[in-house]
Amino acid sequence: MANNRIAVLVALEGADDGLKRALNSAQQSLGELASTAKTAGDKAAAGMAEVKAGMSAFGDQVATAKTQLLAFLSINWAAGKVQELIRIADAWLF
Repeated sequence: MANNRIAVLVALEGADDGLKRALNSAQQSLGELASTAKTAGDKAAAGMAEVKAGMSAFGDQVATAKTQLLAFLSINWAAGKVQELIRIADAWLF
């Protein structure tokens, strides 16, 4: 019976060492996972900042295009009015 008791104590001590190794390994893996998650989060934040800057630049380009289109339409409208005035003046004078 003493031999069985010693065998159980040795087995428990070995299991305790295995458990310690498993816990240390899990702790190291969690540390690496946290580091990887932080890096991924930083990259995602940088990507979002680039998207935001791109959208802002796109908005600026749309605003510029709208201004140019408005200027073009205004010039076209004014040219049409001038032509209409010339036709009226021609019809009135001749």
